[in-house]
Amino acid sequence: MADTISTQVPTISESPSSGNHASGSADIGAPDQQIKGSNESQTWLASFDDPLANLKVVPGCLALDDMESDQNYRLVVADQGDGRSMKLKIYKDTKVAVENTLIDVPIALCTFFTDNNAPHVPAIAVASGAYLYVYRNQRPYFKFTLPPLELNAREKDLWQQAARGELSAYKLQTQLQQL
Repeated sequence: MADTISTQVPTISESPSSGNHASGSADIGAPDQQIKGSNESQTWLASFDDPLANLKVVPGCLALDDMESDQNYRLVVADQGDGRSMKLKIYKDTKVAVENTLIDVPIALCTFFTDNNAPHVPAIAVASGAYLYVYRNQRPYFKFTLPPLELNAREKDLWQQAARGELSAYKLQTQLQQL
């Protein structure tokens, strides 16, 4: 007997509690919309998908913040690119609103407030290489150089032994954990 595969495509539908809206439009992706066609109900958020965006991003290089103090939150992305064309991008809706070139591969990103003056516009800090770049009003503002760190001599020796093949991966791991 041949095995058969059945697929059900989830569909979004309004739940009975959502009712009609005064404006006459439905909230697509609103929390009160449930998925049909699965064993359990899940809430889905309708979002934008762009397969041509070509973003290479780690979770620490993403932020969502109100960049212009207009209650319209924007996606802030430190794109690692292909290792040669790194960019700091700020998306407004589904388009890139601001794009700044980064010198080195970004490691982390955060937004923060530098003062309490109105309007509250956050600054952006991007850790990249041995530097911390600060952007204010979506433009480069300050570059902070991190002080060099001395390497642990024992750890350096362990890595050199592993590179020469004198130390197995398991032994390297256990000895590094003992440091």
